[in-house]
Amino acid sequence: MRALIWLRNGLLVLNLIALLAVSLLAWFTLERLKELNQEFAALVEQVSLPGSAQVTTIYARDYDPQTGQGTVLAKLYTQNRIYATIDQIPPLVKDVVLAVEDAKFYSHPGMDLKAMVRAFIINLRRGRITQGASTITMQLARNVFLPGRKYEKSYERKLMEVLLAAAIERRYTKDEILERYLNYIFFGQQSYGIRTAAQTYFGKDLDELTLAEVALLAGLPQRPSLYNPFKNPHLALKRRNQVLDRLLSEYERYQRGESELDLSYLTLQMIEAAKQAPLGVVEKPPPSGAYYRAPYFVDYVRQKLIDLYGEEMVYNQGLTVVTTLDPRYQEIAERVLEENISKVEKKRNVHQGALIAIDNRTGAILAMVGGRDWKKSKFNRAVQIRRQPGSGFKPFLYTTALKFGWRLDDWLVDSDKEKYVDALGREWQPKNADWKYDGMVPLAWAMIKSKNAASAWLINQIGPENVVQTARDFGITSPLTPVLSLALGTEGVSPLEMARAFATFANLGQFRQVYAIDKVYDRTGLLIDDFGLKNRATVRQVVDPEIAAQMLAVMQGVVNFGTGTRARLPGRPAAGKTGTTDDYRDAWFTGFTPQITSSVWVGNDDYSQMKRMFGGETPAQIWHDFMAEVHKDLPVEEFSLPPSGRRYQVPPWETRPDPNLEEESKGLETTLPGEQEAPLLPTQPDMEVYF
Repeated sequence: MRALIWLRNGLLVLNLIALLAVSLLAWFTLERLKELNQEFAALVEQVSLPGSAQVTTIYARDYDPQTGQGTVLAKLYTQNRIYATIDQIPPLVKDVVLAVEDAKFYSHPGMDLKAMVRAFIINLRRGRITQGASTITMQLARNVFLPGRKYEKSYERKLMEVLLAAAIERRYTKDEILERYLNYIFFGQQSYGIRTAAQTYFGKDLDELTLAEVALLAGLPQRPSLYNPFKNPHLALKRRNQVLDRLLSEYERYQRGESELDLSYLTLQMIEAAKQAPLGVVEKPPPSGAYYRAPYFVDYVRQKLIDLYGEEMVYNQGLTVVTTLDPRYQEIAERVLEENISKVEKKRNVHQGALIAIDNRTGAILAMVGGRDWKKSKFNRAVQIRRQPGSGFKPFLYTTALKFGWRLDDWLVDSDKEKYVDALGREWQPKNADWKYDGMVPLAWAMIKSKNAASAWLINQIGPENVVQTARDFGITSPLTPVLSLALGTEGVSPLEMARAFATFANLGQFRQVYAIDKVYDRTGLLIDDFGLKNRATVRQVVDPEIAAQMLAVMQGVVNFGTGTRARLPGRPAAGKTGTTDDYRDAWFTGFTPQITSSVWVGNDDYSQMKRMFGGETPAQIWHDFMAEVHKDLPVEEFSLPPSGRRYQVPPWETRPDPNLEEESKGLETTLPGEQEAPLLPTQPDMEVYF
């Protein structure tokens, strides 16, 4: 009997201990839940629901701010998202999503208790978690605040979702939650949000979608990869019809007065017709981060944007960027560069090239080709190279001479007997490209014929430091050493610098900074920056217009009867300068019309020698082919007159013996080998070059 009493008392104690343990566990659990609830509430308060991460779209210059239409060059994003406010989302889209995901969304407090109990019982029977019963609020909480655990199937994660959902429901309205959800969830194909998905899969905006298309989109978030219509069309079709079946069930509940959704605009026939419709997806779009067009230019713009606004704003704030690029000019530039280099690639060992074109009147970059293949090399040769321009640098030398009072008909010594010692103590004896010397030649013709010996003699007279200053005034920013060889372009520059500088000649000495970004709008369409307007305010006169006008006449001479005759544009004034390095590692042509300046470079990335490639050959031909085509729709214009109204002329071609030499030059006219196909024009005393 005593033993039974001890046993009863022992069991009573054990029950009391167990009850105490359960009570303590319940108390600790409740306290922990209370703490978690407070923590999650604070978390939701501190971290706003997403709504800002949007795609930045880069457009060509044909963008229309009124319609939002234009040539898309690229989209920049960390998550490809085009945001849609709740008012921009049609009722059909909202109702289909709610029908398949959370039909009681507008009435529950963030969780559907009945659905959760039902799912719990089913999971117990099956011995594993197969159903989650997550509401839209819980899904949003999981994706926003538990991204690292969103694929985890556990009751702990579910509890965290419930607590976070409750906190979200306390802070946000139902419409705000639904708006964030529809803009945040992932639809596959690098598409975040329902609006982006509509464009990705159907090329439409939300209000253009059919019922069948909405149903396909509504079914994707469950398993975006599996139901991807591009990869698994049969599974996508099956999933779409499951969504339509669920919509049909909700529609029947609506007819019985049991649904919270207003589906009065639907009919059974509409739903059945949608089930018979084809998928209708558009062709697969470019992958994430792809540059659709003009990749070298877009990358240049992208870096400028980051420098201006920072990466977060560029990749997440949905900017609309209107650039200066002309899509037609860009297509022409890419084509003519490739066509011309392909012709000489093997024969002349030429493998790379670059072209940049700018609008003389504004400084806007109209076309930019930084290489032949962006996929193989993202190095932008139009901007990033520093290659010797050769004789292409001579206009700065001759401009400097005119600034110091020299005239176009002043005589320069063109002799191979002259030797120089530069500031660094190096002896230098320059040679002409054709190894022929004319004794003394007029200043204008020394540049037209690209006389190296005469140019070296001239820079020795006026000082290389003064030439450096002129180049700086014209926009050459690369390092320049003030040595005599600078006259022959021995310091590296970029095509962008050369185009910017030569446009200054076209503008009669007015320097304009080049720019690629015209306007930037925020996500609401508000204008943030107008760089075109700002750029117009930075114009400055860097050389006397009369001097620039004289140089225009000389540089027209280069094209009309000098080393750049391949660049002639019949019936249209053009000016420019060839450039070739003495080892044939670089060849250039930079030139301009009254409207456009373009610079072309060809060479090899490894600095290997080309086979006697002159600037007057392939570079001039590329320049000609590009400029001839882009000017087809432009009116024929003449170069502007300087304030004096004077039309400067190139003096007649003649030579004189060098009085310092015993053997006098015969003054024979010569054609530079490889630089010029057409013969020089006959000498005429009254020959003029008008601008």
